[in-house]
Amino acid sequence: MLSVSRIFLSFALLFVEPLSDIFLIILAAAFVTDVFDGYLARRWHVESTFGSRMDSLGDLIMMVILMVVLLINIEFKDWMIFLIVSVLVIRSSGFIIGVIRFKQLAFVHTLMNKLTTLFIVLSPFFLRLFGLDVTVVVVGGVALVAAIEYLYVNATSKEYDPDRRSAFF
Repeated sequence: MLSVSRIFLSFALLFVEPLSDIFLIILAAAFVTDVFDGYLARRWHVESTFGSRMDSLGDLIMMVILMVVLLINIEFKDWMIFLIVSVLVIRSSGFIIGVIRFKQLAFVHTLMNKLTTLFIVLSPFFLRLFGLDVTVVVVGGVALVAAIEYLYVNATSKEYDPDRRSAFF
């Protein structure tokens, strides 16, 4: 239910003023559902493959909507666009390789992916605090490392493990 509520909250972001206080409140609420859904499922012993996939779908929808809102409403410099496109190409390649190799949606919940989700969700707050250049360097750098790790994990793993913590352990 929390993953589904995150999906609805994410779509609500499309109907409020981008980067406004209301936008940030909805975004924070959506992120809170992301933090608690997996935690509560484990604590209450109600984990399931379906729940894990809904969590991943909720994350994907939240990230795509947030990225679209940011891309449409912020005037990025050329180097920033290059970084964003590089992350998207590497990440998409990792996803496609995972789907081909494992014959299923191959989301991997590494620590770097979780950190990237956190930083992307915090990026509108970072924009207010640190400005565009610092935000793009920090968030883009973390996202680039996570995308490379995701590609590596899906390209080299012998079997699909959605809960793999890192490429290194």
